[in-house]
Amino acid sequence: MNEAAQTPLSASAEAPRPVSRHAVTFVLITVFLVYMVMACQYDRGLKTTLTPIVSKLSDMRIVNGELENLVFGPRKELITMAALVVLNIPLLRFINADWYDVLMHSIPGQIVLAICAGAIFISFAFVVKLTQPIEYRR
Repeated sequence: MNEAAQTPLSASAEAPRPVSRHAVTFVLITVFLVYMVMACQYDRGLKTTLTPIVSKLSDMRIVNGELENLVFGPRKELITMAALVVLNIPLLRFINADWYDVLMHSIPGQIVLAICAGAIFISFAFVVKLTQPIEYRR
């Protein structure tokens, strides 16, 4: 029997990304804290529990903001680098028209442009893959 027919996943298919314990714990704590805030609306005796909950939620908001900056940093860097690569081409025309003509109208220059475009697309695919949010699955 063929080995490719026996494997349930093809070689190009990716396994689902595992969810870390920290992400699951974060979700569970958030759900519990929101439930306690809702309980404080109906029972005024729980008013003393409200202050630690609010401080915990504000701490979680600060940590979430820092993590968001860490996640979106590579995207910003990719956009900056891609813009620099693409905007150098028209800038080259103003600096030296002969170099621009060689780059745009010769086979080696077009190969260089194709390599640059391919590198931008491959980099974009990797950055999107690495910075996508983790999905929680049960």
